[in-house]
Amino acid sequence: MRTRTWIQRIGLGVALLASSLVAGTPAAQADQSGVGSSGSCSAVANGSGISMYCLATDGGATVATIAQLLGGAAFQPCMHSRVPDGMKPPVNQDGAAGEYWVMSCLAGVDVDTITGGEDVTVQLSFDFVEAGTEPLTYGNLSEAERRIWRRIQYSGYPIPFTAARPSHVVRVNQYTFFQFRWMMLQDNGEYEVHSRPGTTDGGGNGDPFIEIGAGETQARAEASEIVIDANVKGMQPKDCGHDPPVYDFEADPLPGAQFPGGQESECYFQFDHSSAAAEELSEEIPMPEGAEDYPVPVFIMTVTVTWSAEMQTGDDIESLGDHDMVVQQAIPVTEIPGLVGNPRP
Repeated sequence: MRTRTWIQRIGLGVALLASSLVAGTPAAQADQSGVGSSGSCSAVANGSGISMYCLATDGGATVATIAQLLGGAAFQPCMHSRVPDGMKPPVNQDGAAGEYWVMSCLAGVDVDTITGGEDVTVQLSFDFVEAGTEPLTYGNLSEAERRIWRRIQYSGYPIPFTAARPSHVVRVNQYTFFQFRWMMLQDNGEYEVHSRPGTTDGGGNGDPFIEIGAGETQARAEASEIVIDANVKGMQPKDCGHDPPVYDFEADPLPGAQFPGGQESECYFQFDHSSAAAEELSEEIPMPEGAEDYPVPVFIMTVTVTWSAEMQTGDDIESLGDHDMVVQQAIPVTEIPGLVGNPRP
């Protein structure tokens, strides 16, 4: 069983190709979710994430809904975080005093649920905070709002921030390889690389894996397949495996399957035209919100991450199904011919 949820990523940054980083639209409906149970615990997985709940066996209190946590107070759905390492915010064009922050906003929250409901998404963007203005950080939220953020962040999948190599500037005729940095919102309200427990990720890009648990019962999900699609007429989607290799700057900037000494990764495109021809060449797909405001024409690449989820108690393992998360990435492609990445004569 596969379910789909859209996460839209728009814009351009040095490492991420993104200035409006992530935005979401409704996730899968409840009857499309994978549901499992073991003893007093139940787990649910869909295109948005994976969560698990265990009934108290000692007469414990019922878990409060979001509305009950708020107690009638208004909900502030947005907060600011520092720009993570490896990301470069937009250029401050007018030279105003201040700095860019990452702004995260919750959308589609059903306050009558415990974790926000099936339609909840997290929207990320760069937000310029003028000097003298205090950003709304996690520490400035109410205790109820912090608890709401913790609940939702714990059930979400790691977010794949996309980077292009060998250069963040995508050029016509150049082989452009894509790799992903897997990030999650932490308890302190900051985004950090998310790695598999007990491992050290030497590349600093994290792992497409999440695990939650209570006692001997665990629920986990791992990326089993990543497919990129440029949505350009004549270009076929590429299977990137479960997580493509990091770009090797010591190897040739060419696909190793075709050119000995080239890159191991198969997660690449070679654009024949600049994105100035996007209107003519792009396939008809739902456009990310704000894409029409981008300063130059762009191609819209989709990154489909298939998460395989399961629940385990002891030696008993129950599948929670395969679920697709789709990321939309705006790709400006310049007319300047690639000086590297072309076949040798």
